[in-house]
Amino acid sequence: MKKILFTFVIIFLCNFQVIFGQTRPNIPITGVPNQPFTSLREVMLSKTRGWDVGVSIGSAHSLADIGGTRDASRILFLDAQWKATGLHYGAFARYRFCDIFALNAGFNYGNIGGADSLSPVTSSRYNRARYFDNDIYEIALKTEFYLPKRYLNIPIDLYAYTGIIAFYHDPSLYHNVDGPIEIEEDFSLLQPSIPFGFGFHYTTQGNFKIGFNVGWRKTFTDYLDGEAPSAGPAKDSYFFNAINLGYYFGPRMGR
Repeated sequence: MKKILFTFVIIFLCNFQVIFGQTRPNIPITGVPNQPFTSLREVMLSKTRGWDVGVSIGSAHSLADIGGTRDASRILFLDAQWKATGLHYGAFARYRFCDIFALNAGFNYGNIGGADSLSPVTSSRYNRARYFDNDIYEIALKTEFYLPKRYLNIPIDLYAYTGIIAFYHDPSLYHNVDGPIEIEEDFSLLQPSIPFGFGFHYTTQGNFKIGFNVGWRKTFTDYLDGEAPSAGPAKDSYFFNAINLGYYFGPRMGR
């Protein structure tokens, strides 16, 4: 039943344009149907289906209890300590079913951290005098939803995504004066998360792709920084920024 439902969703998404709108006919400048596109714009617009693979490199940021830019936590990116930025890199494979829908599977690594010493001097965080770092390893499956390029009249792909992630992490906690702090709490190092993000990419005539994306991870743990100071509902989270370089396995211009 689940396979049937999944197949139905893909068919619906890929035929959304046919059901609710009209697309331009697949006719080249020469006026002869069923021939390859001859204009650069049409070639760029035609690169919508099939596989592409690539690598990502960028930055990793924590949104945890240790660190922050104010005495109290602020919403998402506003609470990130940019001076504690870590490295992020990964690899991915994506299959685009149609103009507006794709599945993306990948592996990501990111090093996140935070320090109370980077918080305002007048804050309680600063006086706590702790800092942490954490290596995160992700296996991700993401669903990407694209804005149709034919309607936007631009050769750039714009998309938003969500999905499911399994990640492994192992935080290390320290005090500015006393050094390493033993983490006594019992929590799982293997955790799920839900990604939410957006991005864009451009495909060249030679089928190379270059793009950028931002992705926030909603987690279900309060131990990304190694401690949970309160029993409140808020959990730690993190986000990645990445430049993506890839290759599209499809016809090139003139083929």
